[in-house]
Amino acid sequence: GMSVSRIQINDITPTCPGQHSRCQGGGGLAYGYDEHIYRRNITINPNLSTPSCRIGWTLCCRNGAITTLSNASSNRMYVSTIFNRNMSPRNSSPEFLNPPVAVLCAGQPATISPNASDADGDALQYSLAPCKQTSPTSNVTYGPGFSATNPLSTTSGFNLDQFTGLLSFTPSGVQVGVVCTRVDEYRGGTKIGEINRDIQIAVINCNNNNPVIAQIPNQIAQVGQQICVNVSATDADNDNIALTATSS
Repeated sequence: GMSVSRIQINDITPTCPGQHSRCQGGGGLAYGYDEHIYRRNITINPNLSTPSCRIGWTLCCRNGAITTLSNASSNRMYVSTIFNRNMSPRNSSPEFLNPPVAVLCAGQPATISPNASDADGDALQYSLAPCKQTSPTSNVTYGPGFSATNPLSTTSGFNLDQFTGLLSFTPSGVQVGVVCTRVDEYRGGTKIGEINRDIQIAVINCNNNNPVIAQIPNQIAQVGQQICVNVSATDADNDNIALTATSS
């Protein structure tokens, strides 16, 4: 193992203007999420006999409020990435642009996008995978009825788009669950790496209807061509809506 220095802490709790998360001392919200960023520069030399290299991180322990795991606080957390140390030119792992945070309303349709981006333009393919504890082969202990492909109680199943990573489902009640996805990276049809993501999802009772974003038709553009797309949303409660976008 190696030690890595923490360089930054960010509050990434989804909030409305004027609200403060629990991490900042309340403001009416019973939840809060902090992002801790660690960084260290290391040199990994090529090795013809073992080109595949894995870097992993583990933590004890998971949130005791998780309802989809058996004895949640006794389960550890492990995430990792695999890359080919012999690649030439060098390869960059995919980057997730959206934070791994979701606070959703029970009984309302929900979508979660990892918004992954690859600097090298490699093809990405997504799949649901068991959440891990201490190693790639050490799975968490799911509660009765829950699994990697059924991580939450829903009314119509838990769906993953293997090409975009979009998760779509309708949670059926108040709960806290964990969802893990694996992103395989391909270049020229050959797998060259993978990265894993572990997301905690909180489902709460809401006295509110989610905004609805109008469907955007598929767009086709040439490289270097500027493209403009109108994005609009409506809210059944006539609440104010703020639209934001993230990109690499």
